[in-house]
Amino acid sequence: MQQLSEIKGEKSFDILAEIIEPTTNIATDKASASLFGPRPLPEGMTMKEFVIQRVKEAIPPLMKRHKKDLIKIFAVLSDMTEKEYKEQMTLDGVMLDLSALISDPIFNAFFTMPQSTETSSGSASENTKE
Repeated sequence: MQQLSEIKGEKSFDILAEIIEPTTNIATDKASASLFGPRPLPEGMTMKEFVIQRVKEAIPPLMKRHKKDLIKIFAVLSDMTEKEYKEQMTLDGVMLDLSALISDPIFNAFFTMPQSTETSSGSASENTKE
């Protein structure tokens, strides 16, 4: 499975178009989305304990509520149809794909995007004089 940061060229548009809906489905579910994005290490807890706690709390709802979304994302990033992905899917493959997705900084950015404000976004179209 490819990391989002590995996708280049015009294929980037196609991939984004395919994964935006399942990704936003996950991002709008607080229990599932809690796995992604930065969170401060609680005082008195080791990093290992913190990671285990986050995984234990977030993976079950993510897997139960968003199986179809994850299959869609995994299939697209594996350059397969959903049917092809499901036919070759194994427990260890799903674990590896989930681990890759969780560690993908570009995917995580979907969960940490700043809220819009009334200030300029700095986009080229917004700053271009007509």
